Amino acid sequence: MLRSVYQTAPKYIHKQGLWKDTLFFGRRRNHFFELNCQLRTVYSDREVAAFENNTVYDLPSNVKNKPEKVEADQDEVEYKDNEHTGEAHEDVVTSDPITLRAYQKECISSIVNTLSSGDAKKLAVSIATGGGKTVIFSMAIPEILKLSRFEGDRANGILILVHRRELANQTIKTIQQLDIVDHDRIFLDMGKNKLDIARTFKDPRPFIIVGSVPTLARVECTRVADYNMDRFKAVIVDECHHSVSTSYKKLFKAFRCSKDQPDERGPFLLGFTATMARTDRVPLRKIFDKIVFEKKIASLIEENHLCDFDWLRIELGLNLQDVEIKGGDFFLDSLAKHINTNEINVIVLKTYLKLKKQFPNNMNSLLAFCVNVAHMQTLSQLFRENGINAQYVSGETKNSERDSIVADFRNGKIPVLFNCGVFTEGTDIPNIDSIFLLRPTKSKPLLIQMIGRGLRLSKGKEKLLVTDFVDSKSLGLSLSSTLSGKPDVLSLIGSLGSSGFNRRDEMLPGDIDYIKFTNYKGIEMLYDESKRTNSPPYELLRNMKRLNSLGTLGHWTQVKFDTWATSSGYRSYFKVEVTKAAEYKASHYFTKVGAHNESRLIINKVCESKDFDSISNGLANYINTHEYIKSEMNAVRQRENNMKHQPITKTQTSFITQIVPTTVEKLQSDALDYKKFMKLFGAKVTGMSRWDAYTLIFAYTVARKQAVLLWLKEAFLKTKEKRALITKESFLKKSQKLVDEGWV
Repeated sequence: MLRSVYQTAPKYIHKQGLWKDTLFFGRRRNHFFELNCQLRTVYSDREVAAFENNTVYDLPSNVKNKPEKVEADQDEVEYKDNEHTGEAHEDVVTSDPITLRAYQKECISSIVNTLSSGDAKKLAVSIATGGGKTVIFSMAIPEILKLSRFEGDRANGILILVHRRELANQTIKTIQQLDIVDHDRIFLDMGKNKLDIARTFKDPRPFIIVGSVPTLARVECTRVADYNMDRFKAVIVDECHHSVSTSYKKLFKAFRCSKDQPDERGPFLLGFTATMARTDRVPLRKIFDKIVFEKKIASLIEENHLCDFDWLRIELGLNLQDVEIKGGDFFLDSLAKHINTNEINVIVLKTYLKLKKQFPNNMNSLLAFCVNVAHMQTLSQLFRENGINAQYVSGETKNSERDSIVADFRNGKIPVLFNCGVFTEGTDIPNIDSIFLLRPTKSKPLLIQMIGRGLRLSKGKEKLLVTDFVDSKSLGLSLSSTLSGKPDVLSLIGSLGSSGFNRRDEMLPGDIDYIKFTNYKGIEMLYDESKRTNSPPYELLRNMKRLNSLGTLGHWTQVKFDTWATSSGYRSYFKVEVTKAAEYKASHYFTKVGAHNESRLIINKVCESKDFDSISNGLANYINTHEYIKSEMNAVRQRENNMKHQPITKTQTSFITQIVPTTVEKLQSDALDYKKFMKLFGAKVTGMSRWDAYTLIFAYTVARKQAVLLWLKEAFLKTKEKRALITKESFLKKSQKLVDEGWV
């Protein structure tokens, strides 16, 4: 038996027994997104879960997986330093002065100019994780204090709202380091650290209060009842995408900066976050008037303020159809049953062991995001059982213990750290060189927050390695800031990208349908639009159109984004597709019927090459050397030519009106007006020729849902005008209002 190098329980293992779950969970949603990137196979599809000869032992059967629940608002941990005085943390001494970057200066100027002009009093700023939000709003404070909201304005206080202890620490240390105000005028109001009202407001000097939202909003904001509201020049909200929640809105009302109850003498309201979009699509425009500055991840990477990253996708093909949906998202308990399994957890461990050898420079400080507490408990114990010092941190971890774990992780004593919902915000650990995404999410903002944990520059770190086990890549990273509550591109239909292998001989038991490994090299591939038109699928599109114009090899139909097919007779067809190695591959598919009428699909590889002319020549040679195929294809061509002048048949109409609406209904689009769509769809089908219907049905027999999505895109989504015809009026009005008011 393999013995762990840790013979006794590590000092970080908690003795409280079962843990409470933090309510962070999600599901992946396909967006109308086509990733422009080069693909390279890292492992063969046949490797599946067997990575060479690594010896791994499963957890003992008596390990419990039953999670408990915790209230959603319990994301605050009491701050215990100087708890009776309310004073801030001890001074931070540093020999490295902070110099503002060009975009940070531009952001501060934009804030000050907008406030001084009187155009808006409630401003939002979007700066990608690692862009220095805390430095920006700290350096903006002296300039804001100089502004006058009205004649005789003498307010010289700032309230900074945070929702976590780590954010409070980071904010106070930055303010002290920058000497924004006298250090004895920096206060903390969080948990047991209650503000000394008399000391704070009787002193006429400028002051800054860092306040905990859960603490200040508790019991109808009684904690702030004795605050002198006239002393506040501005309220600054860190991670302001939370600001639409009830607790924040209570505080905005108490401090007279609520948009619902405008007060001319109320303080300015400034919000800072890495992304303005929320998973629940609640619009931040209910809180803020204007986004005055935005800086995205791609820009920060290009300017060398953040490190680049590689994206390794471990596509397990998770079958989550049976997971219970609650509130438009996966229900946590139900989701955990599918994700937290021995089978998947062993794959995670074996992946780590494999990558540790393949990417030795990137697997020294791994941060992993899990579904819930039980999930990370199970994984960390599995890793330790196999000799890896893996620890975990949750919202229930004691402050001192969390600080000790994080310190050891920073210093390299702990190579693997699991968490769920703790390190998505307010975490500054530059040495993180690899990230495991082990939890499904449909939230682009959350995805960006998770990846952002590892993008900070650090000595010796060249790139971040992101390993995605749940296909978060399909969400993309190019998320534009908007106060409307959703990305600025209205997505009516899911992704058209290839869904991966799903052949029976490559399936794994249980919830895992397939597993494959793909590496996406370089962040620039996610953003460079020029690479899209030069990518293999687009090259294939141009070549297939040219081949159709010649008419020498029949008529080819696009059945997937990267796949085309043509009929070669009864229950047989040719297919040309783009491989993972960015080559073209031609294959012949036909059904063979056995002695007992059982059917078996036979696939013959015709040819494979990076040169498309070699593909077309290979197909021609294959057809010419098989007289039966040649004869069948000639007959098919004749029937197809006759169909072009005939109306759609009743049988075709019945089939199409069954498969298309079914596909659309399963997409569950919030923007789609189903009645509008069905009316236009009915007219579209009525006007189809027998040939049009034939090509759609043929494509469906080859690629099923992907073929229908392509047809829908061409028929209803190709232009803005077409999309508007099937979009709900409420969405159209919101979109037009944003355009009219200059938001987009």
